[in-house]
Amino acid sequence: MKRVVIAGGGTAGHVEPGVAVARWISSQYGDACTIEFIGTTQGVEVDLVPRAGYRLHTITKAVLPRRISIQAATFPVAYLRSITQAAKVIRTADVLIGFGGYVSASAYIAARLTGVPIVAHEANAKAGFANRLAATLGGTIAITFESARSTSRRWKSAINTGLPIKKELVELAALNATKRQAARAKAAKAFDFDGSRPILLVFGGSLGARQINQAMEQYLQSGESDIDNIDIIHAVGNRSELPATTKHYKPVAYIYEMASAYAAADLIISRSGAVTCVEVAAVNRRAIFVPLAIGNGEQAHNAADLVERGVARIVDNQDFTGEWLIENLQREVSAAISWRDSAGTHEVADAARLIGELAIDRARNNGR
Repeated sequence: MKRVVIAGGGTAGHVEPGVAVARWISSQYGDACTIEFIGTTQGVEVDLVPRAGYRLHTITKAVLPRRISIQAATFPVAYLRSITQAAKVIRTADVLIGFGGYVSASAYIAARLTGVPIVAHEANAKAGFANRLAATLGGTIAITFESARSTSRRWKSAINTGLPIKKELVELAALNATKRQAARAKAAKAFDFDGSRPILLVFGGSLGARQINQAMEQYLQSGESDIDNIDIIHAVGNRSELPATTKHYKPVAYIYEMASAYAAADLIISRSGAVTCVEVAAVNRRAIFVPLAIGNGEQAHNAADLVERGVARIVDNQDFTGEWLIENLQREVSAAISWRDSAGTHEVADAARLIGELAIDRARNNGR
Protein backbone atom coordinates (compact mmCIF):
# COMPACT_ATOMS: atom_id res chain seq x y z
CA MET A 1 0.00 0.00 0.00
CA LYS A 2 1.37 3.43 -1.01
CA ARG A 3 0.07 6.71 0.36
CA VAL A 4 0.12 9.66 -2.06
CA VAL A 5 -0.54 13.23 -0.93
CA ILE A 6 -1.31 15.92 -3.52
CA ALA A 7 -0.91 19.61 -2.71
CA GLY A 8 -2.61 22.35 -4.69
CA GLY A 9 -5.28 24.89 -3.99
CA GLY A 10 -6.76 28.31 -4.51
CA THR A 11 -7.78 28.11 -8.15
CA ALA A 12 -8.92 25.37 -10.49
CA GLY A 13 -5.57 25.70 -12.28
CA HIS A 14 -3.85 24.30 -9.19
CA VAL A 15 -6.53 21.74 -8.32
CA GLU A 16 -7.79 20.13 -11.53
CA PRO A 17 -4.36 18.85 -12.70
CA GLY A 18 -3.98 17.21 -9.30
CA VAL A 19 -7.38 15.58 -9.63
CA ALA A 20 -6.45 14.31 -13.10
CA VAL A 21 -3.27 12.70 -11.74
CA ALA A 22 -5.17 11.25 -8.78
CA ARG A 23 -7.68 9.65 -11.10
CA TRP A 24 -4.93 8.12 -13.23
CA ILE A 25 -3.20 6.63 -10.19
CA SER A 26 -6.54 5.32 -8.90
CA SER A 27 -7.32 3.75 -12.28
CA GLN A 28 -3.95 1.97 -12.39
CA TYR A 29 -3.37 0.94 -8.79
CA GLY A 30 -6.81 0.87 -7.20
CA ASP A 31 -6.67 -0.10 -3.52
CA ALA A 32 -2.87 -0.42 -3.67
CA CYS A 33 -2.69 3.41 -3.33
CA THR A 34 -4.49 5.82 -1.07
CA ILE A 35 -4.67 9.40 -2.33
CA GLU A 36 -5.39 12.49 -0.24
CA PHE A 37 -5.17 16.24 -0.90
CA ILE A 38 -3.91 19.25 1.02
CA GLY A 39 -5.60 22.62 0.46
CA THR A 40 -7.15 25.50 2.36
CA THR A 41 -10.69 26.36 3.38
CA GLN A 42 -10.74 29.36 1.01
CA GLY A 43 -10.09 27.88 -2.44
CA VAL A 44 -12.08 25.90 -5.00
CA GLU A 45 -10.50 22.69 -3.70
CA VAL A 46 -13.17 22.70 -0.98
CA ASP A 47 -15.67 21.93 -3.73
CA LEU A 48 -13.63 20.20 -6.44
CA VAL A 49 -11.68 17.66 -4.37
CA PRO A 50 -14.63 16.10 -2.49
CA ARG A 51 -16.63 16.23 -5.70
CA ALA A 52 -13.91 14.08 -7.30
CA GLY A 53 -14.17 11.61 -4.41
CA TYR A 54 -10.94 12.36 -2.53
CA ARG A 55 -10.26 13.39 1.06
CA LEU A 56 -9.15 16.99 1.57
CA HIS A 57 -6.99 18.12 4.51
CA THR A 58 -7.01 21.88 5.07
CA ILE A 59 -4.13 23.96 6.39
CA THR A 60 -3.64 27.65 7.17
CA LYS A 61 -3.20 29.82 4.09
CA ALA A 62 0.04 31.75 4.56
CA VAL A 63 0.42 34.42 1.88
CA LEU A 64 3.94 35.76 1.38
CA PRO A 65 3.66 39.54 2.00
CA ARG A 66 4.91 41.84 -0.74
CA ARG A 67 5.11 45.00 1.40
CA ILE A 68 5.38 46.10 5.02
CA SER A 69 2.05 45.63 6.79
CA ILE A 70 0.38 43.98 9.78
CA GLN A 71 0.11 40.85 7.67
CA ALA A 72 3.87 40.92 7.12
CA ALA A 73 4.45 40.98 10.87
CA THR A 74 2.21 37.95 11.47
CA PHE A 75 3.38 36.00 8.42
CA PRO A 76 6.15 33.98 10.14
CA VAL A 77 3.71 32.62 12.72
CA ALA A 78 1.10 31.77 10.08
CA TYR A 79 3.72 30.15 7.85
CA LEU A 80 5.10 28.01 10.68
CA ARG A 81 1.56 26.94 11.56
CA SER A 82 0.90 26.05 7.92
CA ILE A 83 4.08 23.94 7.70
CA THR A 84 3.31 22.16 10.97
CA GLN A 85 -0.21 21.32 9.81
CA ALA A 86 1.08 20.05 6.47
CA ALA A 87 3.72 17.90 8.20
CA LYS A 88 1.03 16.09 10.20
CA VAL A 89 -0.63 15.06 6.95
CA ILE A 90 2.52 14.30 4.95
CA ARG A 91 4.78 12.53 7.44
CA THR A 92 3.35 9.04 6.75
CA ALA A 93 3.11 9.58 2.98
CA ASP A 94 5.32 7.80 0.45
CA VAL A 95 5.38 10.76 -1.96
CA LEU A 96 4.12 14.34 -2.22
CA ILE A 97 2.94 15.71 -5.57
CA GLY A 98 2.68 19.49 -5.65
CA PHE A 99 1.15 21.79 -8.24
CA GLY A 100 2.40 25.13 -6.96
CA GLY A 101 0.74 27.92 -5.04
CA TYR A 102 0.78 28.90 -1.37
CA VAL A 103 -0.34 25.46 -0.16
CA SER A 104 2.42 23.66 -2.04
CA ALA A 105 5.18 25.85 -0.60
CA SER A 106 4.27 24.82 2.95
CA ALA A 107 3.84 21.21 1.86
CA TYR A 108 7.26 21.08 0.17
CA ILE A 109 9.01 22.27 3.33
CA ALA A 110 7.01 19.79 5.42
CA ALA A 111 7.95 16.97 3.04
CA ARG A 112 11.64 17.83 3.23
CA LEU A 113 11.49 17.95 7.03
CA THR A 114 9.76 14.56 7.23
CA GLY A 115 11.83 12.84 4.54
CA VAL A 116 9.03 12.45 1.99
CA PRO A 117 10.05 12.59 -1.71
CA ILE A 118 8.73 15.54 -3.72
CA VAL A 119 7.42 15.65 -7.28
CA ALA A 120 6.54 19.21 -8.31
CA HIS A 121 4.69 20.12 -11.49
CA GLU A 122 5.10 23.62 -12.92
CA ALA A 123 2.16 24.55 -15.11
CA ASN A 124 3.34 27.97 -16.25
CA ALA A 125 5.93 29.08 -18.77
CA LYS A 126 7.64 31.03 -15.96
CA ALA A 127 8.03 29.16 -12.70
CA GLY A 128 6.54 30.49 -9.49
CA PHE A 129 8.07 30.74 -6.02
CA ALA A 130 6.69 27.46 -4.64
CA ASN A 131 8.07 25.23 -7.38
CA ARG A 132 11.40 27.05 -7.41
CA LEU A 133 11.49 26.16 -3.72
CA ALA A 134 10.68 22.52 -4.53
CA ALA A 135 13.67 22.34 -6.88
CA THR A 136 15.94 23.84 -4.19
CA LEU A 137 14.68 21.18 -1.76
CA GLY A 138 15.65 18.39 -4.17
CA GLY A 139 12.27 17.68 -5.72
CA THR A 140 11.76 16.04 -9.10
CA ILE A 141 10.46 18.76 -11.42
CA ALA A 142 7.93 18.27 -14.21
CA ILE A 143 7.12 21.10 -16.64
CA THR A 144 4.46 22.02 -19.19
CA PHE A 145 6.37 24.53 -21.32
CA GLU A 146 9.98 24.13 -22.47
CA SER A 147 10.65 27.77 -21.62
CA ALA A 148 10.33 26.92 -17.91
CA ARG A 149 13.78 25.29 -18.11
CA SER A 150 15.32 28.75 -18.11
CA THR A 151 14.17 29.22 -14.49
CA SER A 152 17.58 28.14 -13.13
CA ARG A 153 20.38 25.64 -13.61
CA ARG A 154 18.50 23.13 -11.45
CA TRP A 155 15.67 23.10 -13.97
CA LYS A 156 17.74 21.89 -16.92
CA SER A 157 16.92 18.29 -15.94
CA ALA A 158 13.18 18.94 -15.58
CA ILE A 159 10.93 16.42 -17.32
CA ASN A 160 8.45 17.79 -19.85
CA THR A 161 5.25 15.91 -19.10
CA GLY A 162 2.78 18.45 -20.42
CA LEU A 163 -0.13 19.50 -18.25
CA PRO A 164 -2.83 17.08 -17.03
CA ILE A 165 -6.26 17.90 -18.40
CA LYS A 166 -9.55 16.13 -18.00
CA LYS A 167 -10.03 12.81 -19.79
CA GLU A 168 -13.11 14.19 -21.54
CA LEU A 169 -10.99 16.93 -23.14
CA VAL A 170 -8.37 14.42 -24.29
CA GLU A 171 -11.17 12.44 -25.93
CA LEU A 172 -12.59 15.59 -27.53
CA ALA A 173 -9.16 16.50 -28.87
CA ALA A 174 -8.93 13.14 -30.65
CA LEU A 175 -12.22 13.47 -32.58
CA ASN A 176 -12.13 13.83 -36.35
CA ALA A 177 -14.00 16.67 -38.08
CA THR A 178 -17.26 14.74 -38.54
CA LYS A 179 -17.40 13.58 -34.92
CA ARG A 180 -16.42 17.05 -33.72
CA GLN A 181 -19.41 18.54 -35.57
CA ALA A 182 -21.72 15.99 -33.95
CA ALA A 183 -20.24 16.76 -30.53
CA ARG A 184 -20.77 20.48 -31.12
CA ALA A 185 -24.42 19.99 -32.00
CA LYS A 186 -25.01 17.89 -28.89
CA ALA A 187 -23.16 20.33 -26.64
CA ALA A 188 -25.03 23.33 -28.05
CA LYS A 189 -28.33 21.70 -27.10
CA ALA A 190 -27.03 21.16 -23.55
CA PHE A 191 -26.83 24.96 -23.27
CA ASP A 192 -30.28 25.42 -24.90
CA PHE A 193 -28.82 26.64 -28.20
CA ASP A 194 -29.77 25.17 -31.55
CA GLY A 195 -26.21 25.36 -32.91
CA SER A 196 -27.11 27.41 -35.98
CA ARG A 197 -25.24 30.52 -34.77
CA PRO A 198 -21.58 30.84 -33.78
CA ILE A 199 -21.06 30.15 -30.09
CA LEU A 200 -18.80 32.29 -27.91
CA LEU A 201 -17.49 30.82 -24.66
CA VAL A 202 -16.41 33.40 -22.06
CA PHE A 203 -14.86 32.64 -18.69
CA GLY A 204 -12.28 34.08 -16.33
CA GLY A 205 -11.31 31.15 -14.15
CA SER A 206 -13.03 29.59 -11.17
CA LEU A 207 -13.38 32.94 -9.38
CA GLY A 208 -14.31 34.91 -12.48
CA ALA A 209 -12.57 37.94 -13.99
CA ARG A 210 -13.90 41.38 -13.19
CA GLN A 211 -12.55 43.08 -16.31
CA ILE A 212 -13.95 40.41 -18.63
CA ASN A 213 -17.31 40.43 -16.86
CA GLN A 214 -17.54 44.22 -17.03
CA ALA A 215 -16.62 44.26 -20.71
CA MET A 216 -19.31 41.70 -21.48
CA GLU A 217 -21.88 43.70 -19.52
CA GLN A 218 -20.96 46.90 -21.39
CA TYR A 219 -21.08 45.06 -24.70
CA LEU A 220 -24.48 43.48 -24.09
CA GLN A 221 -26.04 46.71 -22.83
CA SER A 222 -24.59 48.92 -25.56
CA GLY A 223 -27.30 48.31 -28.13
CA GLU A 224 -24.50 47.70 -30.66
CA SER A 225 -23.75 44.08 -29.84
CA ASP A 226 -24.10 41.11 -32.20
CA ILE A 227 -26.21 39.20 -29.70
CA ASP A 228 -28.83 38.36 -32.34
CA ASN A 229 -26.13 36.74 -34.51
CA ILE A 230 -24.17 34.80 -31.90
CA ASP A 231 -24.87 32.69 -28.81
CA ILE A 232 -22.85 33.29 -25.64
CA ILE A 233 -21.96 30.99 -22.74
CA HIS A 234 -20.52 33.11 -19.93
CA ALA A 235 -19.08 31.73 -16.68
CA VAL A 236 -18.98 34.78 -14.41
CA GLY A 237 -17.32 33.12 -11.41
CA ASN A 238 -18.60 31.91 -8.06
CA ARG A 239 -18.18 35.31 -6.42
CA SER A 240 -20.03 37.36 -9.03
CA GLU A 241 -23.72 38.15 -9.26
CA LEU A 242 -25.39 36.10 -11.97
CA PRO A 243 -26.77 38.25 -14.85
CA ALA A 244 -30.16 37.57 -16.40
CA THR A 245 -30.43 34.76 -18.95
CA THR A 246 -31.74 35.58 -22.42
CA LYS A 247 -32.40 33.56 -25.56
CA HIS A 248 -28.84 33.99 -26.83
CA TYR A 249 -26.96 34.61 -23.57
CA LYS A 250 -26.47 31.91 -20.92
CA PRO A 251 -24.60 33.08 -17.81
CA VAL A 252 -23.54 30.51 -15.19
CA ALA A 253 -21.46 30.80 -12.03
CA TYR A 254 -19.09 27.96 -12.90
CA ILE A 255 -18.83 25.36 -15.66
CA TYR A 256 -18.22 21.90 -14.25
CA GLU A 257 -18.51 20.16 -17.64
CA MET A 258 -15.82 22.09 -19.50
CA ALA A 259 -15.58 19.44 -22.21
CA SER A 260 -19.17 20.19 -23.20
CA ALA A 261 -18.52 23.96 -23.20
CA TYR A 262 -15.38 23.58 -25.32
CA ALA A 263 -17.18 21.23 -27.70
CA ALA A 264 -19.90 23.84 -28.25
CA ALA A 265 -17.58 26.82 -28.60
CA ASP A 266 -16.30 28.36 -31.83
CA LEU A 267 -14.40 31.18 -30.10
CA ILE A 268 -13.11 31.45 -26.54
CA ILE A 269 -12.46 34.57 -24.46
CA SER A 270 -10.58 33.96 -21.22
CA ARG A 271 -7.57 34.61 -19.05
CA SER A 272 -4.47 32.72 -20.16
CA GLY A 273 -3.70 30.54 -17.20
CA ALA A 274 -1.62 27.48 -18.04
CA VAL A 275 -4.54 25.04 -17.82
CA THR A 276 -6.70 27.16 -20.12
CA CYS A 277 -3.93 27.52 -22.72
CA VAL A 278 -3.30 23.77 -22.77
CA GLU A 279 -7.03 23.02 -22.98
CA VAL A 280 -7.55 25.52 -25.82
CA ALA A 281 -4.63 23.99 -27.70
CA ALA A 282 -6.04 20.50 -27.15
CA VAL A 283 -9.51 21.28 -28.48
CA ASN A 284 -8.00 23.34 -31.32
CA ARG A 285 -10.22 26.40 -31.07
CA ARG A 286 -9.39 30.07 -31.57
CA ALA A 287 -9.11 32.24 -28.49
CA ILE A 288 -8.85 35.83 -27.33
CA PHE A 289 -6.68 35.88 -24.22
CA VAL A 290 -6.82 38.69 -21.67
CA PRO A 291 -3.79 37.96 -19.44
CA LEU A 292 -3.87 39.03 -15.85
CA ALA A 293 -0.64 40.82 -14.92
CA ILE A 294 0.17 38.83 -11.79
CA GLY A 295 3.17 36.97 -10.42
CA ASN A 296 5.93 36.76 -13.00
CA GLY A 297 3.66 37.86 -15.84
CA GLU A 298 3.33 34.17 -16.64
CA GLN A 299 -0.11 34.41 -18.23
CA ALA A 300 1.21 36.34 -21.24
CA HIS A 301 4.06 33.83 -21.59
CA ASN A 302 1.62 30.89 -21.40
CA ALA A 303 -0.26 32.16 -24.45
CA ALA A 304 2.83 32.93 -26.54
CA ASP A 305 2.91 29.64 -28.44
CA LEU A 306 -0.75 29.83 -29.45
CA VAL A 307 -0.32 33.44 -30.57
CA GLU A 308 2.72 32.41 -32.63
CA ARG A 309 0.66 29.65 -34.26
CA GLY A 310 -1.90 32.28 -35.26
CA VAL A 311 -4.81 30.71 -33.36
CA ALA A 312 -4.93 33.18 -30.47
CA ARG A 313 -4.81 36.90 -29.86
CA ILE A 314 -3.73 38.73 -26.72
CA VAL A 315 -5.58 41.84 -25.55
CA ASP A 316 -4.18 43.74 -22.56
CA ASN A 317 -6.45 43.74 -19.54
CA GLN A 318 -7.01 47.51 -19.54
CA ASP A 319 -7.83 47.47 -23.27
CA PHE A 320 -10.45 44.75 -23.05
CA THR A 321 -13.68 46.75 -22.82
CA GLY A 322 -17.20 46.73 -24.20
CA GLU A 323 -16.03 49.15 -26.87
CA TRP A 324 -13.26 46.75 -27.91
CA LEU A 325 -15.82 43.96 -28.29
CA ILE A 326 -18.11 46.17 -30.39
CA GLU A 327 -15.24 46.99 -32.73
CA ASN A 328 -13.58 43.57 -32.94
CA LEU A 329 -15.80 40.67 -31.91
CA GLN A 330 -17.58 40.07 -35.22
CA ARG A 331 -14.25 39.91 -37.06
CA GLU A 332 -12.86 37.47 -34.48
CA VAL A 333 -15.96 35.28 -34.69
CA SER A 334 -15.66 35.10 -38.48
CA ALA A 335 -12.01 34.07 -38.17
CA ALA A 336 -12.98 31.44 -35.61
CA ILE A 337 -15.59 29.93 -37.94
CA SER A 338 -13.02 29.65 -40.72
CA TRP A 339 -10.56 28.03 -38.33
CA ARG A 340 -13.17 25.59 -36.96
CA ASP A 341 -13.99 24.32 -40.43
CA SER A 342 -10.34 23.69 -41.31
CA ALA A 343 -8.78 22.64 -37.99
CA GLY A 344 -7.67 19.07 -37.52
CA THR A 345 -6.95 17.14 -34.34
CA HIS A 346 -4.22 18.22 -31.95
CA GLU A 347 -1.94 15.70 -30.22
CA VAL A 348 -2.20 15.87 -26.45
CA ALA A 349 0.47 14.56 -24.08
CA ASP A 350 -0.67 11.95 -21.57
CA ALA A 351 0.51 14.20 -18.75
CA ALA A 352 -1.51 12.61 -15.94
CA ARG A 353 0.13 9.25 -16.65
CA LEU A 354 3.63 10.71 -16.92
CA ILE A 355 3.37 12.62 -13.63
CA GLY A 356 1.68 9.67 -11.93
CA GLU A 357 4.49 7.34 -13.04
CA LEU A 358 7.10 9.78 -11.73
CA ALA A 359 5.36 9.91 -8.37
CA ILE A 360 4.90 6.15 -8.01
CA ASP A 361 8.55 5.61 -8.96
CA ARG A 362 9.67 8.02 -6.24
CA ALA A 363 7.29 6.34 -3.78
CA ARG A 364 8.74 2.91 -4.51
CA ASN A 365 12.34 4.05 -4.16
CA ASN A 366 12.19 6.34 -1.16
CA GLY A 367 13.58 3.74 1.25
CA ARG A 368 10.79 4.13 3.79
